[in-house]
Amino acid sequence: MSDAVDAINAALGLDADSLSAEHPPRLIYVDSDGNGTVDGCIEVFPNGKVRRWLDANEDGKWDTLVIDADGDGVSHEAYYDLDKDGLFDLEWTDENGDGKPAEDEFSEVEPTHISGPPLPPE
Repeated sequence: MSDAVDAINAALGLDADSLSAEHPPRLIYVDSDGNGTVDGCIEVFPNGKVRRWLDANEDGKWDTLVIDADGDGVSHEAYYDLDKDGLFDLEWTDENGDGKPAEDEFSEVEPTHISGPPLPPE
């Protein structure tokens, strides 16, 4: 795994045991605009941690990953694929716990592929 993926899993308190087939996350697919295609997926882990995946332009690829690292409903970290090449290249971290990034909290990251849950067949 990449350093970014390892860091995300560590922030979520996920280790090899919690990512095993015996403890799969619960996947909730969302069609937020009602057009019949999946726009997002909420991935809930047995430890209560949550990742939200978004396909903003409905091209069948996840382009945004939002992380609730402690299960409190507030976003703590997010990754974006700005150039739509399938690699996440921008990250923000909420340093003060308000669920919003400050301007200086955005940072470019080494383009990284982070596998999200599979999109369901149409």
